[in-house]
Amino acid sequence: MNSLLELPCCQIILYLSFKCLCCRIGHHSTSDDSSAYRSVDEVRLWDSTQHPIARLRAYMVHQNYWDEAKEKQWKDDCKRQVMQSFARAERRQKPSWKEMFTDVYDDMPQHLQ
Repeated sequence: MNSLLELPCCQIILYLSFKCLCCRIGHHSTSDDSSAYRSVDEVRLWDSTQHPIARLRAYMVHQNYWDEAKEKQWKDDCKRQVMQSFARAERRQKPSWKEMFTDVYDDMPQHLQ
């Protein structure tokens, strides 16, 4: 925050106008249980009314940067790219099951040898 104080006023206003208040919808990691520190209702509220992607989309539509046609084209392009990548991955030779251990452990534990 101290670095903000060194900026000219107009840059601070621009920064703050694009700074979004967001709430993480999912857990922070696979070992995290966010229900320990926030309710399911709070997460649902943020997901339904304050989702950052929905807010960005609404802003872009309002500014005429985005519309339904662009979104359809973008989704079609993304789907095509994903399917092409999936097909390429499916053609690759599968690694040995042993790699799931050798990739993780530098020295293999005795019980896995």
